[in-house]
Amino acid sequence: MWHSPLACARARTVCARFCSTPRNKDFHTDWDSATAGFVAAFRGSIGDDTDDARSVELVDELSQASERFRALWARHDIGRLEGGTTTINHPVVGPVRFNRDKLPVGDPILVVYYPDDDSDAAEKLRMLASLSNAAPSDQAQLSAPPPSTLSGPAAPSRQAES
Repeated sequence: MWHSPLACARARTVCARFCSTPRNKDFHTDWDSATAGFVAAFRGSIGDDTDDARSVELVDELSQASERFRALWARHDIGRLEGGTTTINHPVVGPVRFNRDKLPVGDPILVVYYPDDDSDAAEKLRMLASLSNAAPSDQAQLSAPPPSTLSGPAAPSRQAES
């Protein structure tokens, strides 16, 4: 699976971004389990071919780029690419829960994310779609996350000075 140059390049890009980009921890509410699953699936896809030059190079490169990858790789967990659910923290609409299906299509894997019908997530996606058609000034007004997604004590309100 990871033996072609294209597959190695994709894996390198996805894993490096996913495991070592700090904002992904905030974006993915299940970041710990998602990164663990990704690395376990990568290890599982290599199988017994641990001496393959491209795989060794990729593991070395990812281990240098990401402490998280290095720790997960050292666990020797083996997994499969599976579907499931994931929740992201969108900067405009807050948490959005998706179903996730992973479908092998030859060498690449097609990952499909979709909300349940008539769910809060489906409504949030409709809202985001309508924003993509909105005027830039309307989009700027909606760039902050909704108050319900902010954690911690409420910000003090500002009162006009008399």
